[in-house]
Formats: sequence, C-alpha cells, structure tokens
Amino acid sequence: PDCSPKQIIKMRQFWCFWLGFFCNIQGINYCTLMWKEFGQEFIDNDIFLAGVGSAGSLANAFSRIFWGTLGDKLGFKPTMMILQTLFMLLYLVFYYTQYLTQWGYAIFIFFMFFCIGGSFAIFPTATVKEFGISHSTSNYGLVFTALICAAFLNLGTMNLIEPHIPEQYMQWITAGFLLVGLTNTALFKSRHSLSNNIDSGYQTIDQTDSSS
Repeated sequence: PDCSPKQIIKMRQFWCFWLGFFCNIQGINYCTLMWKEFGQEFIDNDIFLAGVGSAGSLANAFSRIFWGTLGDKLGFKPTMMILQTLFMLLYLVFYYTQYLTQWGYAIFIFFMFFCIGGSFAIFPTATVKEFGISHSTSNYGLVFTALICAAFLNLGTMNLIEPHIPEQYMQWITAGFLLVGLTNTALFKSRHSLSNNIDSGYQTIDQTDSSS
C-alpha cells in the first residue's frame, strides 16, 4: 500500500534514503563550491576554468539520463552503491589532480559533476517505488529536507574548519561522508522484497495505472 508522509517518517527505509541523500549532498556541495577555487591554485587560466565549468554543467545534466537508466535496470541499491563508490574514490584522490595536466584536471572535474546528477535522478524514483505514488511529491519533499540540513553543515565546516586544515583533509572528510552513505545503502532493505531491491515498486505503480 501507498504510504503518507506521516507513515514514512516512522520507517527505516525513509531514514536510509534521508541519510544517503544527506551524505551525497556533502560531496555535491563541496564540489560545486570548491572545484574552481582549488583549480585556481595551479591553473592560471580563467577562460579554461570557465570551459571546465561549462563541461561540468553538461555532465551534470546528461548524467541524470545515465543514472536514471541504470537505476531502471539495476534497481536503487546497486546503482546508488556504484554512484557513491565512484564519488568517494574521486574525492580520495582529488587533491593529487594538481600534479596532472590541466586537461587531466578537467576530465576529473567532468566525472565529479557526472556523479552530482545521480542523486537527483535516483532518489525521486526510489521514493516512489518504495512508498507508492499517491503521496510521492510530499514524500520526496521530506527526503529532500536532507539538502537543507547538509547546507547548514557545509556552511559550518567551510567557515569553522576548512580555513584551519589542509585542503586535502577537507576532501578526505567529504569522502568519509560518502563512505557513511555507501555503508548506509549497503544495509538498505526494501519493505517490498527480501532480496533487498525495490524494482517491485514498478509493478505496484503499473498495476495502479492499469486499474485506473
């Protein structure tokens, strides 16, 4: 049966989604706020960096098609684990892109932005599959509150911690958040299936549509 917002806040699955989104947002916010500032430390070419940002925006846009398609084929859990693993590994070695050519750095940023779009493609669909379509907008709105909490945390870390520690430590801390998110996803168990994937949600939606 479909679940209302009052019901889902009592469910483990909702909090798994919320925590996963929260951890992913740490990676998203740091990338969007700091990629250029970090690049300016070793690339003295604003036109090139502007091009990198434009390419990153395209990667963000088109990645949503890729991650959405992959999610349709594999289900929420495997797709999200692939996304979080890739994003985490990119952050673990991000600091060392300064030793690459500027094109190597550009390719690296492209893949980081490619990861950004995944959360916004996967979580809305997963929310509908897991909790039903009747209250899908409100339910995803609750999941989306993780972004607000993450923004406050980012604001605190950028102002209170980031100025006092090496840049690479901030990147590793961000990777740590993604590791927490990855662990959270690995432990996710859908209420629809003992096999821990939520593809059965499609059947629920399709049956509802056909009956109407």
